Amino acid sequence: MKGSWKVELAYDPRNMSYVYVIDDSIGYFEECYMLELSRRYEGLSIDEITYWRQQEKRIEQGQNHNQLQKEVDYIADVEAIIKQAEKAKKAQQDITLSKAEQVGAIRDNRKAEKDRQRKVESKPIVEKQVKNTEVIPFPQTVAETDFKRPNVREFLKRRKEDKDE
Repeated sequence: MKGSWKVELAYDPRNMSYVYVIDDSIGYFEECYMLELSRRYEGLSIDEITYWRQQEKRIEQGQNHNQLQKEVDYIADVEAIIKQAEKAKKAQQDITLSKAEQVGAIRDNRKAEKDRQRKVESKPIVEKQVKNTEVIPFPQTVAETDFKRPNVREFLKRRKEDKDE
């Protein structure tokens, strides 16, 4: 929080599990331990840690290359699908129609497509007969007039009466 500064460290190159911060002003050192992220290097020498870090970098570079190759392949597949769809669209178009005739029939085409889609997606309702069913009548005690919105004049009249009280 207050900037950065250099500190003097000491360590045993045969076992890098701990690093020691040396404070010359007080004349002592403080033992520092590895974070959870670095625990995989616990008990290893500095040469072993260097070797494993290099191996991890090589693996990471290979993974990055593989990921990049997958992305390039995906883009190529998408572009091939787009080209195929464009060719299919051109093959379906009626070139004898003028632009105005093509655009003029949009509503009719849309309606025909909606009707076709409804027929494909709709399913007939099949009524299942359930045995031993009993219809229970639901009592309707609320009158329809209860749901009417009050007239504005009635509202103002009631408001005025409330103020007068």
